[in-house]
Amino acid sequence: MPDSWPLWLKRILAKWFIRRGKLAHVDYTADEITALIKPHFPAHFNFAVPSGTGQLTLMDCDIAMHTGDQHIDVQMFAAVDIRVMNTDVYRAHIIAHLRAKPHYISDQHSVALHSLDVADIRLVNDSYSLVRDTTDLLSQFVPKPLQNLVGGTVKTALGLLTGGGSDTLLRYLELYLSGSKQRILDYHRPQLERLIDDVMQDNTLSYALDPEDWEERLFIEHGESVVVEDGVLRFRFAPV
Repeated sequence: MPDSWPLWLKRILAKWFIRRGKLAHVDYTADEITALIKPHFPAHFNFAVPSGTGQLTLMDCDIAMHTGDQHIDVQMFAAVDIRVMNTDVYRAHIIAHLRAKPHYISDQHSVALHSLDVADIRLVNDSYSLVRDTTDLLSQFVPKPLQNLVGGTVKTALGLLTGGGSDTLLRYLELYLSGSKQRILDYHRPQLERLIDDVMQDNTLSYALDPEDWEERLFIEHGESVVVEDGVLRFRFAPV
């Protein structure tokens, strides 16, 4: 309908078209859906780390929908930050490739994602990256006199530092001795996948329809389902 038409006229005509079966659905492109989701970012979520804290920050995303596929493809750009004993030991940007189906929650008038599959999580090698190697761990966690006493053996030094009473922490810090960002990401990947799944399941990134927007209000009143069809997100109206 032309933008110049009065709002009340648009509502009346749209409802008339729905009742006559002339308006079965409205479509949104991937770019339009991406624009609706972007205000949710950044979003911060914590995960457990021995004697420390981990944080996943969802920073941005791109959405794609393909003809013949009922899923939404989401490329999520995020940051992973880990602190142990009040020291930054790891940080990295990652890209997570997600696949999910849209779901209309009628009683909440919102659109969310379900049947989530985290297809891939990969590192981005940029200037944000940090991983503490052997020398860094010694200098950060072990007093210099103690470093000299143990002759630079990290496992021994860390064992003395933790008093031998924290095998979990010691085994975790040993992951960092190789200086491999990928190895640490692989260790935490199950946690990150569960965290992303929880975010989607509790509708943190859902989109609530706006009753002040006449098109979205129309779907609140007459909407039935939301699906991916023909490469677009299709909002189907209930038959009258």
